[in-house]
Amino acid sequence: MNERAAEGHAVNAHAERGAGRGAQRIASVVAALAGSLLLIFLAAPIIELVGVSGADGLRRLGTDHELRSSLALTALCATAATILGFTCGTPLAYLLARTLGLGPPGVFWAIAIAFSVMTLVSAWLFRRGTWKLKRI
Repeated sequence: MNERAAEGHAVNAHAERGAGRGAQRIASVVAALAGSLLLIFLAAPIIELVGVSGADGLRRLGTDHELRSSLALTALCATAATILGFTCGTPLAYLLARTLGLGPPGVFWAIAIAFSVMTLVSAWLFRRGTWKLKRI
């Protein structure tokens, strides 16, 4: 009877580890998709400019002040989001993984939390609408 109980406990422990790995895989996919979207949003304006305008678009990139400032603002926002994610996400990952003892799932939770906070802050800044006041 004790041997069966031990076998059942081992099977349950293995199933719990498998469920944790599934959550890790989902978090990895979500983080990869979020990173890919960031790259797409950074590259999309330049690709569109070159695709639509060709060489003239590249010349405009060097001479058009409004275009350069728009791309600079995009790069600044992406850099700020990356720095925020690194400076807040890394300590949170350490806290969840090491201090609270969650291990690798804690790191994935930290990534999800950091990206969620960055999304909420970005949405809040967008909804403030100060970008509408800029005269073009």
